Amino acid sequence: MFIRVIVEDVLLDAKTRVPVLMLKDAEGEMSLPVWIGIFEATAIVVALQEITPERPLTHDLMNTLTTKLDGRVERVEVDGLDEGVFFAKLHIALPDGEKRVVDCRPSDAVALALRANAPVYVASHLMESSGILAEDQGEKSEEDEEHWKQYLQGLDSSAFGKYKM
Repeated sequence: MFIRVIVEDVLLDAKTRVPVLMLKDAEGEMSLPVWIGIFEATAIVVALQEITPERPLTHDLMNTLTTKLDGRVERVEVDGLDEGVFFAKLHIALPDGEKRVVDCRPSDAVALALRANAPVYVASHLMESSGILAEDQGEKSEEDEEHWKQYLQGLDSSAFGKYKM
């Protein structure tokens, strides 16, 4: 069974300074923290903040290819965890009605889902075993906000695009 989640935010792990993708259940009771890379975090934050780069990023390209081929991203499922590494499946509908399932990293799947307005789901056993209760979560700090603001503003605008915070 799967639980629909929202992409709550991308935070920084206070100890390691590694980005953490927070996926929150619809009731807001549990969140699943997924540690991700800086490039994937950037792609997710760009989508969350609705920044439009001058040139398409990789996930923008993936979304454009899918739609230009008359396909559609139906959903994303975060469905596995092995030795601290999460796994996901990208569900794509083809124009002839056929469906394809593609193995991918949760961070890439989420970055694409945000661009395609596709729902994200987490396997209930993962939320039960690795999720954290809302009352145990810290608030997003000003340091997190400032980090992403500085990081995005520091990117080369000719390669990335112009944006405002």
